[in-house]
Amino acid sequence: MAAKLLDELHCRGLDPDVIIIETFRRVLVGSENEADKVAEFWRQVEPLQRAGKTVIISHHMKKPSNFGSHVRYQAIGSTDIIGELNQGMP
Repeated sequence: MAAKLLDELHCRGLDPDVIIIETFRRVLVGSENEADKVAEFWRQVEPLQRAGKTVIISHHMKKPSNFGSHVRYQAIGSTDIIGELNQGMP
């Protein structure tokens, strides 16, 4: 996915510093509730970072619940979504 995007940008003479993915749910292949699908998404994004691009990914949050407002309980889907953000990407 990311390698193809980089190739297409290069072919068109474009070299953006920032790539915005809107929204996570629309580009994820599979369910955001499946940790393996989310992990594969992060692996697919790595070439963008290795190419020196800043990647901004929007992801919608759950409605408020009894768990409180901690970000861990706000993200929709697998905890791998927030886990990767907390660790940073290589």
